[in-house]
Formats: sequence, structure tokens, C-alpha cells
Amino acid sequence: MRARLHTAEAVAAFLLTVGPASAKDQVTSYLNIQAPTQVAPDLVATVARIGVPESIDLKAGASIQEVVTRRCGGADPLYLKLLLEANSGLDIDDVVELRSSRSVLFPACATLPAARAQPIQSGDSIATIAKASQIPLNLDRIEAAAKRPPSEPSTIKAPPPPTVAMPPGGTNALKTIQYEKTKEIILKTQTGDKASQKYMQELSKNYYSAVNTQAFIDANKASDPRRLQPGQTITLPGAEPTWSTIRLRPGIAPEAAIQAVSDAIAATGVSPADRVEPAKLASLIAPVDKDVDAFCAAPVPPSSSWPLKISELVEVLASNKEEMAQRKVEQKTQKATILILDSGFDFFDNPGMAFSSGYLVRVKGQDLPKGGGPTPANYNGVNLNTKQNTPVSLQGFPDRWHGLGVAGVAVGGRPLEPLRRFAPLPIGVAFANVVRRTENRYEISPDTLFQAVEFAAKNDIPIINVSLSIDQRSAALEMALKRRGEEILLVSAAGNDGRRMEPDALWPAALGGNTENGDGATIVTVGAHDGQGNRATFSRYSAKTVDLLAPGCRVPTYTGEEVDGGKLRIRPASLTGTSFAAPVVSFVAALLHNEGLSVREIKARLLTSVDAHDGFDKVVFSRGVLNATKALAVWHDLVEVRVGDRTKIRLGQVQNKDALLTLCEEDFRLSEVRKLAFTAKDGQPPDLHLWKAGSNPTIPAAMERWNLCPAKDVSNQSITFTDSRTGDTEEIRLSTLVDYVPAWYPR
Repeated sequence: MRARLHTAEAVAAFLLTVGPASAKDQVTSYLNIQAPTQVAPDLVATVARIGVPESIDLKAGASIQEVVTRRCGGADPLYLKLLLEANSGLDIDDVVELRSSRSVLFPACATLPAARAQPIQSGDSIATIAKASQIPLNLDRIEAAAKRPPSEPSTIKAPPPPTVAMPPGGTNALKTIQYEKTKEIILKTQTGDKASQKYMQELSKNYYSAVNTQAFIDANKASDPRRLQPGQTITLPGAEPTWSTIRLRPGIAPEAAIQAVSDAIAATGVSPADRVEPAKLASLIAPVDKDVDAFCAAPVPPSSSWPLKISELVEVLASNKEEMAQRKVEQKTQKATILILDSGFDFFDNPGMAFSSGYLVRVKGQDLPKGGGPTPANYNGVNLNTKQNTPVSLQGFPDRWHGLGVAGVAVGGRPLEPLRRFAPLPIGVAFANVVRRTENRYEISPDTLFQAVEFAAKNDIPIINVSLSIDQRSAALEMALKRRGEEILLVSAAGNDGRRMEPDALWPAALGGNTENGDGATIVTVGAHDGQGNRATFSRYSAKTVDLLAPGCRVPTYTGEEVDGGKLRIRPASLTGTSFAAPVVSFVAALLHNEGLSVREIKARLLTSVDAHDGFDKVVFSRGVLNATKALAVWHDLVEVRVGDRTKIRLGQVQNKDALLTLCEEDFRLSEVRKLAFTAKDGQPPDLHLWKAGSNPTIPAAMERWNLCPAKDVSNQSITFTDSRTGDTEEIRLSTLVDYVPAWYPR
């Protein structure tokens, strides 16, 4: 049964009657919705009917159309009609340029499909691609634009009706078409009951045909659509369905809302399966600020070794650089950026010594490019919740400085400050705030998580650091992460309630650990350890979903404060929690990315380079804690050997990788081993920790984690090792070996 269209007049009347939710009538129900196609007037009307509208104060000269585009992914003409009818005194010209300052009521909306990079396959044409993607395009106009000489403007404008004038202050071709077609639709639906489903479908299709055609021409000026070649990539507007979260009006049951949205999606001819789901708000994983001494029993080491051993870090990075020069490998010039998905950041103009400007990466905003071409990276950051192009924190939010503290760790922590100033590291941080103020509280919409994945991809950011949790599984989040699993590494804090992840899972943390959990997504979930490498008792844990532990007790970083009547200042702080363990891992991941590892390879390297711990078999998937030195030694084989009552790490090259070793009662070639570690047990043979290369040697990140086994009869087996510093070659008995991590880039 096809869905009934809610007429524009009925929805507008409903909006005017209900208005925004009051503080005393708080809304607690949410839906995640994926709009499958642009041409979906019934879905536009349904979401406006069931979702809470938002009142925004705008100044004279503001563009309502641009606000709508940021909030909804595009300025759908039916949506604009609903907006105008819900705001007495507004007309179509106010949509482009508001004549006077006022409060504007914006109906709820589901984000429209976004543009997609479309690789060209053999036999593809614009016609076949548009048909397969269900994208309205005027192919004749695209071909006409392609034939026009370069000296002529390539603007293709739909002929306006006689009553339509140029938009005030607007000469951009795409903006003009949006204005003209929107006004045409509004005029056609203002008289009589013409808002039938078929009629609105046709008007909507014509609108998007004109808009998409101009957007296609603007975005693909370097390509001839008549001669597409395999290997090319074109930009296809409106082709990528996007998830968004709406807040339901008081009194509307989630089950009824899901049915209404499903009916509206079905009316587009697309199955609503897996396109609408109940949602819950996300929570910030707040710092542990009480009973820290009880949670972190062991004291932390000196700042030169916490959270990173600075001398070892400097040594291994210098060794890598030297080895690359010897092998004539060109170093990457582009720094690896970490997106800090958190409570925001304020200190762009006065970062002091904590953050030099070279570490603060500017990003592309959430608005659309003007007149085609690439979107410039003009902004210090964004707020994915409010859709604003600024990441500044919200005054009054209890954990306002959380993002600042996380960012401080993500660039190496406070002890690394001198090194950052005098020997710049090849990393950077970008910021996406996720917090918004509603009528009487602060909230984090769940769609900020899956929007962050696409935002990072848009800005070529390979690593997202997240300290958020949702206690409900989300298909929307998993689909976004899976889609970008080859491009984006999500580093997630595990949580601070000290519980095992199963059965009371938190997402996205529960997608970490075994790669089967992410089903194509690349997630590293990080718990916290104290100064002696023991799990901090506040830290969540799981051998299935938590990858490793990292320093999370009294991590030296920064916080903020207001002084002198509102002036903001950075000051030192030592913070505790998995929120500050995760960015230590993000920092190492960024350095690994700069060494050339893909995001999947980074996860594999982090797992195999841990310091294995006795008793961690049921604590974390890797059975160990982060060791930055071992992780970063990608150009050398690394061995850690026992010398008296201490251990020593050495870099070099293993000479006998064809040797056959008998481990865990099975024979292995040393070349198959990705990690070989031994952990001592009182009065018993040590446990052997073994990671083996996967069955497909072309996928280096595919590995097998073997069950622990007692290391029996290994004293007569050895590794032939040449030390890169001394040039000496020796036999290292497995009985004295603590850890072996082979080079990621063997000679």
C-alpha cells in the first residue's frame, strides 16, 4: 500500500499549532532516518509532521536557503514551502536574503542524499549511471554544456515563469535555479488542492533535474561527459543516501513514527528496510575525577616516560628516517590528521606553547561550494550537531574543556611540548564539536557519529578520535563506518564504568577488537592502564571488543579556564580516563600513517606490537598494552631480550626467516610470524603469544591470533639477528626472548 501524502497546508498548520517543544514537555524519543532519494515529497512532509521543529534567530541579510542546506543537505522546494507557511510574514525572497532580523521556525528534516564520487567502469555513460542511481538529470543540457566552447559560460538556466525575478543578491547559477524552481513550485501549489502525491512527485523531480544538472556541470568541468573513460571519477549529485537523527514531537510514539516514515520511504519505490531505526542520544565519556588514587593504584612514571617514552620515540623516528633515506624511499610530505570528535576547541588565536598553529588543521565547512569547483578548507572546525562552521565549545557545558584535553594528548601530551616546538612532528588535529544546547539541556545527537565519518572522508582525514558512547546498536553508524573502512580508522575510548563490554555493550567501542565485530569497519577500542601496566579498574575491558590498553591515569595534558571577565586561557592538567588513553593511540596511529601504513595496517600493527601481559587473555584482544616504540619500528625487525633482571629493545634484521620453529606443538616458518612474545609465570613455563600471517599474503592486515600455549622446549630454538646499530650478528635463544615484532617493511 502506497503512503498517503500529507499536504503542505496540513503540515504547515500542524507546525503552527504545535510550535517547538517546551521545556516542561521534554522530548526523549529519536529516530535515525536514511532518505533514499532526493525526490521524496511524502518523506519531507512526514518528517516535518513528526519531528520537533527548531527556532533559530537570524539577522537581516542571512540566507535561510543556506541554513536549510546545512541542516537538511539541500533546499527541497516542498520543505521551503512548509517553512514559509509555518512562518507568518516570510516570502520566497526572504529565503534567499532575509529582509529583517527575526526568529525563524525550521521544520524537522531528514538529510537529503549527498554528492558521491562515481568511478567510471567500462561501458558507463551519464545516462546509465543516472538511471542506475535514480538521479534526475537533464542529459540534453549536460551535453549542450559540454559542446560549448570554454570561452562561453557553461551556465544552464531553466526558463523562469513570467512572475519570477532574479533572487536578491544572487547571481550564482545554481542558486538562481534553486530560487526560480522553488518559487515556481510554491506558486503552483498555492491555489487549490493540487498537492497530490503524483503532482508533487513530478514537481520535485523537475526541480531536482534542474538543480542536479547545474550541480553536475559545475562539479565536472574537467570531464567531458560524452567521452567517459574507465578509471575516471565524476561527481554525481544526490547519489549518496545519508543518515540523520530527528527528535520526535511529544506524544508521538516511536513505533508509529517508524511506520509513518517507512510508508513514506516506500512511496519513493525503495524498500524501507534498514532505512529507519529508533535512536538514543550519545554521551560524552567524562573524565574520572573522583577516587583516582583507588582506580589508579600504581604511581605514574616521570613525565619523560608518561604517557610516552620520549627518548625512545625520538630514537625510533630518527632511525626510520635514516632507513628510508638508505632505501631511497620518499617520505610523505602531507601530515596525518586526527579529527577530534568531542566537546570543541577554542584556542585558535592564542594556543600558547601547547599547540602551535602548524598542528591545527583547517577544514572544509558544511556548506556547499559556490559555483562549483573544490570546497576550500576555510574553517577552524565545525559543529556537526548545530551544523555550524565553528568548533568552539559551549559555555556552561559541564565538560567544556574535554576536547581540549583530548587534543593535547593527541599531539603527544604535555611532556612532548618542547619537541613539538623545535622538531615539528608530521601530524595535525582538526576539530568537530558534537554538543548542542536545546531548550533546557545539552545533548549529543547520534547522527554526529556517522556524519563525522563522511566529514573526515571529505577532508582526507584518516583518523577519528572519539570519546562518545551510545548504549544501543545502530545500523546507521555501522553502515557509515563499514563504507569508509578502507579510508578511516576510528579510535574509540572503551568507557569508564569498569565493566566488561559484554553483555552491556557501548557503541562504537563494541565494534573494536576482533575485526569480525566491525564487519569491514576499522575500529581500535582503547582501555586504560595505570603506571605499572595494570588495567585501571575504572576501564571497560573485553577480550573480544577492546583492542589494547594505553596510559589512562593522570595523563599530562591541558584544560581551559575563563579569566579576566571571560578571556580564555590554557593551563596544564593531568586527566584520567579512557578518553585520555584513546588519543595516545591516535597519536601513534597518525605517525604510523605518516610512515605509509593504511588504516587497516595500522590496526594490525598496533595489535602485534603491544607489550604482552600475563593475565590479559580475557582483558583485551591483543593481550597487551600499547608500546609506541615497537609500533613505530616499521622499517626494522625488533627484538626485546632479557638481560639479567631487565629487558632491552634492539632494532636490526633477522637473518633466518626461513627457519622452521616448533611453537604451540605446530611448525611455523619464522617468515609467517607477526608477533612472538613470552610472558613469565611463577613456577611454570611462560605463556607464548603468537600472531601468524593470514592465509592471503596480499592482505597484510589479515592475521591469525593463536590461543595462548605454554612455551615448552624452546631453549634449543633461536633467531639469527643483526643489530642495525653495531652491525653484530648473534643467535638469540627463544628462552631469552621477550618479544619479536618483524619489520612492516622488510628488506
